Amino acid sequence: MNWNGKTIHPNLKISRLLFEDDLTVFHEAEDMENHEKQIFQLVKTPKHHLKMEDSIRFHNDLDKLLAIKNQKLLIPFKIGELEDNFYLLSPKESLTPLKEFLKTKSLKLIDKIKLMKDASEAVLALHQQG
Repeated sequence: MNWNGKTIHPNLKISRLLFEDDLTVFHEAEDMENHEKQIFQLVKTPKHHLKMEDSIRFHNDLDKLLAIKNQKLLIPFKIGELEDNFYLLSPKESLTPLKEFLKTKSLKLIDKIKLMKDASEAVLALHQQG
């Protein structure tokens, strides 16, 4: 699902594929007005068209996510539906999927412990939000 070069909305252009797994596709995108880099995250959905209850559930879950204030989570500032898929837009910060990060880095034990602590704090924040 490579969307390189595709323009979404009047001012957002997908520039490059960052990462893809079974559930999501991450692309870097650029706001054509202010040239800010963003993360375009496409949530893969089944081949059938979105059902109303799927859309309602997605938006309700996103409302909970948006209420969380945790620097260890990539929090979207915009959500939507595109070609029968949900998408999220987030500011481009230091996003490197863990799987890709671990391919390029050799972590010391203390770094592995910090990484596990950060991940568990993020999961706890999500769990506490419901």
